Amino acid sequence: MKQKIIHTILWLLVNTCRIILAGTLVVSGIAKVVDPRGFEYKLTDYTAAFGLQALNAFGLPLLFAIALSTFEFLMGISLLFGISRKGTSRVVTLMMVAMTALTLYLAIENPVADCGCFGEAIILTNWQTFYKNVVLLICAISLCIGHRYVTRLISVNTHWMVTIYSLIFAIGLATYALLRLPVIDFRAFHIGANLREEPQFVTTFILEKEGIRQEFSEADYPYEDTAWVYVDTRTTQLGENHEVEMADLHTGEDMSRQVIERDGYTLLLIMPALEEADNGLMAEMNNLYDYSQRHGYQMVALTASSKEAIEQWRDLTGAEYTFYHADAITLKTMIRSNPGLILVKDGIVANKWSRTNLPKDDILSLPLDAQEAGQIQTKSTINRYGMLALLFFVPIIAITTTDRICAAIALAWRQLKKKKKAN
Repeated sequence: MKQKIIHTILWLLVNTCRIILAGTLVVSGIAKVVDPRGFEYKLTDYTAAFGLQALNAFGLPLLFAIALSTFEFLMGISLLFGISRKGTSRVVTLMMVAMTALTLYLAIENPVADCGCFGEAIILTNWQTFYKNVVLLICAISLCIGHRYVTRLISVNTHWMVTIYSLIFAIGLATYALLRLPVIDFRAFHIGANLREEPQFVTTFILEKEGIRQEFSEADYPYEDTAWVYVDTRTTQLGENHEVEMADLHTGEDMSRQVIERDGYTLLLIMPALEEADNGLMAEMNNLYDYSQRHGYQMVALTASSKEAIEQWRDLTGAEYTFYHADAITLKTMIRSNPGLILVKDGIVANKWSRTNLPKDDILSLPLDAQEAGQIQTKSTINRYGMLALLFFVPIIAITTTDRICAAIALAWRQLKKKKKAN
């Protein structure tokens, strides 16, 4: 009886650690694999911080971004289904040892603002990331020691099907994001964002009296109690920051309010680096400008390139649309494409297109208010999560259910044969 109780306790502890670790790895992997460009930008921050810019050649950050996020997702799925319990637990433990050491360094030295472990979905400070990794490392070590207690959800003979499907699923999401746009957009410029809405900030004051520290808002600041000594101030942003400075090329004046406050439709052609933009799309972009002129829509191009690069682009493409200068990081945040198109309706992001699916004749033949493409897309992030869950779990459930049924039939057949022999 005592042995059974101990076994149950260990089983609960190990499988709790397994679910925590698997869930974190799956969420972390998916958050990055749906936006490989975003993770690529974070990795270039790392190479710059560590003086390894030579690694940025040949698209290595993007390849590594896809590989690392896919590997993380596969490890999470393997833990979740109990695939290769001993080997997976060892690999994950080694990975967590390395990640914990790295995040400790990041927390102490602070070479980058955040580690990017959850992509743009969840932003953690470097110290928060380190504490999170300490917990995950404890879970991984527990799994490594007690891997025998991990319950398999699929048999050894068919677990390869789950692994292969998970690999195809992850690479498919990354490929779609590169060819089109991320399935889920975690950034402030997502479809439905109100660009006219200014960010709100709240200030918290940290004061100390008689060795006790306390936080105060601006409303309850103890101005009359001089015993309180000022220690620090913390400003927190509430909501999303949609600010993007659009500087006039000649005067440097910020034109963002004039662009965003204009009623009706505005087409924002985003080209962070004109030197890297696909000039093979010049006809499509010029068609967009002609279309906007016919229907009275505003169209401007935003770039971080120099005036010389802009003039060279105009000479090369015959572009007549107005250019404004903007920050490269902001432009890459707005849309993961170069060029990319953002449709704004009355200050609200209504639609987005990547360079591979810029509006064609089917859209340019009618006014925007007369077609679906011109309406604010209402598919919520929750719906997109649901769609991804269905795409992944329906086939997986079908595989595991078939596997369990086949295993039950095989067991019943063996028992029947054994019974016949006994008779």
